[in-house]
Amino acid sequence: MRYRSLVRTPALLALAGLALPLVLSTPQVQAQPPTKVVHLQISLYELREAKEDVRMVKNIPPAERTKILGSIDSAVNKVKDIILAMGFKPEYVPPQQRPNYPDYRHLRHSVKMLKEAKEQLKTEQGVPPGLRKEGVVELNKCLDHLERALDHVK
Repeated sequence: MRYRSLVRTPALLALAGLALPLVLSTPQVQAQPPTKVVHLQISLYELREAKEDVRMVKNIPPAERTKILGSIDSAVNKVKDIILAMGFKPEYVPPQQRPNYPDYRHLRHSVKMLKEAKEQLKTEQGVPPGLRKEGVVELNKCLDHLERALDHVK
């Protein structure tokens, strides 16, 4: 019994030695953002970050801030539901490029990305009709609240 374990150990080490260069030479695949629901995925990221921007805007009255943050949460949840209904996993995908906004960059960019996500939602195949309609309503409501938040920044 002891003899077998001694024979197996060098054989396993030799096999591992042969496999290691193969593993190291295999090119690493970078995670690519999903192309099918990319605007919806990016809007998740921007909305999450915009919540922090809304919290930093000092001029927003507390009741309005609560409405804005609640609207962002509702939109995030609806976008996640839509992505799941389409057969994808909701992910917070940061945008590849963002304009160089002077302040509250996520709040400003989330408005732009939410508009693009809404357009994608209107035309994307595979979205259940009722969920599409609910999503557009929710995104419109969130856009309205985000723009009100930006009014306090100006």
